[in-house]
Amino acid sequence: MIINRNRCDDASFTRSPGSCVDCLFPQGKICPNATRPDPSMRSRKCMFTRMFEGERLLTIGCRATCLQENRVRRCCSGFFGPHCESCPGPAGRSCSSNGFCSDGASGAGNCSCNPGFRGTACETCSAGKYGVHCDQECVCVHGRCSEGLQGDGSCECDVGWRGVLCDQKIESSAEDLCGALKCHTSANCVIRSSSPQCLCAAGFTGNGTSCSAVDVCVQGNGGCSVLAVCKRTLPGQRECVCTAGHTGDGLVCVEINPCLQGNGGCHSDAECFHAGPNKTSCVCSKGFKGDGQTCEMINLCKKRNGGCHQSARCNTTGPGVRSCSCYNNFVGDGISCRGTVARELLARKLRDFYLSLMLTDIPLKGRGPFTVFVPNKEANAVLRAAGDKKRAMTGPAHRELLASVLRSHIVMCHTLLPADLARPRNLTSLSGTVMTTRSQEGSIFINDANVTYSNGVSVNGIFHEISKFLVSPIPVENLPTTLLNLTDVAEHHGYKTFFKLLQDSGLMDLLQDHNFQPVTLFMPSDNVMAALPKEQRDFLFHPDNRAQLTEYLKYHILQGRKVYAEGLIHQEGVRTLQGSPLSFTCGGADAMGQIFLNDGRCRIVQRHLVFSGGMAYGIDCLLTPPSLGGRCDTQTTFDLQMSCGLCRASSLRCPDGSKQKEMKKCDLPSVFVSRNSGCFSVCTVHFWQPRCCRGYHGRDCLECPGGVGAPCSNHGKCDDGHLGNGTCTCDPGFGGVACETCSAGFFGASCTACSCSSGSCEDGLRGSGSCFCEAGWTGTKCDTGLGESNRKSTGSQQEVQQEVNRNNNNNKAFYL
Repeated sequence: MIINRNRCDDASFTRSPGSCVDCLFPQGKICPNATRPDPSMRSRKCMFTRMFEGERLLTIGCRATCLQENRVRRCCSGFFGPHCESCPGPAGRSCSSNGFCSDGASGAGNCSCNPGFRGTACETCSAGKYGVHCDQECVCVHGRCSEGLQGDGSCECDVGWRGVLCDQKIESSAEDLCGALKCHTSANCVIRSSSPQCLCAAGFTGNGTSCSAVDVCVQGNGGCSVLAVCKRTLPGQRECVCTAGHTGDGLVCVEINPCLQGNGGCHSDAECFHAGPNKTSCVCSKGFKGDGQTCEMINLCKKRNGGCHQSARCNTTGPGVRSCSCYNNFVGDGISCRGTVARELLARKLRDFYLSLMLTDIPLKGRGPFTVFVPNKEANAVLRAAGDKKRAMTGPAHRELLASVLRSHIVMCHTLLPADLARPRNLTSLSGTVMTTRSQEGSIFINDANVTYSNGVSVNGIFHEISKFLVSPIPVENLPTTLLNLTDVAEHHGYKTFFKLLQDSGLMDLLQDHNFQPVTLFMPSDNVMAALPKEQRDFLFHPDNRAQLTEYLKYHILQGRKVYAEGLIHQEGVRTLQGSPLSFTCGGADAMGQIFLNDGRCRIVQRHLVFSGGMAYGIDCLLTPPSLGGRCDTQTTFDLQMSCGLCRASSLRCPDGSKQKEMKKCDLPSVFVSRNSGCFSVCTVHFWQPRCCRGYHGRDCLECPGGVGAPCSNHGKCDDGHLGNGTCTCDPGFGGVACETCSAGFFGASCTACSCSSGSCEDGLRGSGSCFCEAGWTGTKCDTGLGESNRKSTGSQQEVQQEVNRNNNNNKAFYL
């Protein structure tokens, strides 16, 4: 049995470049929708650009070649219509190979016969033609020709005619010619060589003396199609009529296909299928529903949310087409939506770590962003077996220790993708511990823990599963059941100087008041206090400046709140006990996870020093209240000479606020005869002379650009002092308000001068100083010209251009 292929769709492929992605850890789609990577093409190198912490980073990426299939629906030769039905004729021989079919998806299936042929399938010869090629003419004058494909052109004469061509009229009667032979009325008497003979006329059969009309329908349905009715007409002739539901010439009958006209009565949004003779089946098109006579669009969103994520909004946009968009506070493409990191931990079934976070009140809510390194199920089994969660409920000290372990696995303010972790860098966790990242043989390590799974970016961060805990999850034994007091915290961790100032100023009484608690303190370390400029220490520690010192100390205290590290970042303008606000910012790419105060001027160096009245943080500076600024007023004296008077008179007394230094003799000629009989006092007056500390300027002693720790970013000199205006005079090569950038034409951390003669330099702090040569120049400094003679000697123009391109490629800088 031969099965004919009826579909011959045209398929072609269009190549297009894919997205430039990270070679080792691609994020997102390598190829656009409806395309796929070409396995026969190798990925090409490209410049991979992404934004990180507001900076544009460049590195080498990979770009795949993508294939898009373009398919045009076509019917094979000999098939026609939307469903590619067979043209009339035997299988594999459309139009009986004697004509051409109107085939193709838009064809009607009609046969156009070659000359000499006719019929629905060009299956027979035209009238009066015979032979296998239907190219011979019948020449019978008064008779019937043996025509058709099987005919030989011989003639059967009508009554009254004879001859090979039936062109000879029989003039004599049959009795005259045949004598005793009595020919039938439907027979002719024909004179043969031997004797006369009676022959039945065309359309009759018999021995001549007896003739009867031939019924051609008796045998083989008269040559009609099995799908036709043979109807007898004249003797020896018939008419073939196709049965109901069929059409054709009767010799060949084909089923009537109503789908070819008016879509077979089906709905405009339905597809018509030929189901039998003059029968159709109407099926609603993809994306519609109904009985085919009536179709309506299917609302895909009514069933299982249209395949969208449960946290996505489904919208039917067309037949069989819907769009998915994640709800607010979710991110993703709608098919996959991710909420908060905590929600995704539950979705990943990391319940142990999640419940530990809830127990210690680390909800991972809010804007974040957080990067969480979650020990996998096997590692969490250790924590569960050790009974840490049970132990955490026995007292605050155990709870704080468990919380510290958990916070050691969380980095704040950064959403770190696998590509970010693959590069060596240090990260500071919420607890203040430092972890290192690296990659080795395609695997990513955090300290010694292997990253086994990386989740997609959620609305407030990302999490990565790791093979073990970064710090020991088992608490030390015999921890006290109560928390330390502030005295013990300061003594054990090196904040005795600041604590002594709190005592001397009377603020400790306030901090120990239960109505005032909890408090959050930011304490400069003993080393920081010892490193203060002498003039600032003299100013702050002087008994006359106790009020100013108290202002300084109060600026380090947050009243009525106990704030952990994850809560500091979003404390916007929180007011201190002094009344001025404190602000907190995250560290950038070079200080990931670190927390800074007041626009980066001060850094938190120790975290979560929990005591019975609240929380303390260690910082690397003394915070300066905005109302006081960086004042280093100096106390000075001058001698005030009073007027000459009687030595015992009250006029000799010194004014308030001054002290008598000495009494000297003076002359009062209008009162005494003798000389130097009077007296005057020399009084010492103490006063504070306004002065700004180093790195501060102006009447209000404001910080110089770059901060007091690094005025002018340590790359210039600030016009500081009480009379200064705070302008930075930058060192050669540096620029910016705070000398924080390189001037044009300078590059690198030291802002070294570029040396490109005839080209542009990759300048800036992150630049490499590489030269991109202008046309006609080459060399690492673009100082070698490519003249005509050089072109001739070194090769063709194409080779020269390749050399220039190769040089530029070698000079490209890729950096993070």
